Amino acid sequence: MSVTVHGCMKSIRLEVQNAMIFVNLDKNAPSLAEAYQEFLEEMKEYPFFDSLKLVRETCRVVKANWKAVVDNCLECDHCSIAHPGFAKSFDISNFCTTTHDKFTYQYMSASKNAEGDQACFYWIWPNMMINVYPGDGNVNTIQVIPVDAETSLGIYRDYSLNEKITIEKEDYFKFVDQVRQEDFELVEKLQKGLNSQVFTNGIFSPTEHAAVYFHELIDKALHD
Repeated sequence: MSVTVHGCMKSIRLEVQNAMIFVNLDKNAPSLAEAYQEFLEEMKEYPFFDSLKLVRETCRVVKANWKAVVDNCLECDHCSIAHPGFAKSFDISNFCTTTHDKFTYQYMSASKNAEGDQACFYWIWPNMMINVYPGDGNVNTIQVIPVDAETSLGIYRDYSLNEKITIEKEDYFKFVDQVRQEDFELVEKLQKGLNSQVFTNGIFSPTEHAAVYFHELIDKALHD
């Protein structure tokens, strides 16, 4: 659904997709449905999205460039070392990544759950992630807002099909909070390394094609 909000101030564009509200301040930009058509088609795989309810929102100032934060979300080479709890819960040996028009899709099976349960992770250009974990509507979103060249604001929203916070949901919150804290420490150390005199440039591993794609989109945006 797309509407334009009017009032005594300038009108703004607002679109609702899958229980989430998107605001666009550029009146000349293409609509969400037009710009992210392939991604919105992918979201039809989750019919429960329209029934999701926001149950928790947290913010965190991260002492790292926003691109470094996104980079961290686009590969799992670091998972076995940096996220021991995550690595025990999922089969990271079968972590798969595919790239698409302005988004990437990463998935793996839940090693301790019934066959067929998967964790699915989406990055949407330029700075949003949607993560779908096994369980009763365990969905969260991440927005990475640039503050300055070395600081970002992470906005984390957790959704569920039921507003009631169960013991299982509390355990899920503890799990994702632990993963986030580990990533905060990782990217902040990375930023210090980027600022050191010994750093020149990094090398992508063969499994980091999602990060490569992200960098290609950045380069294109800078030169268009």
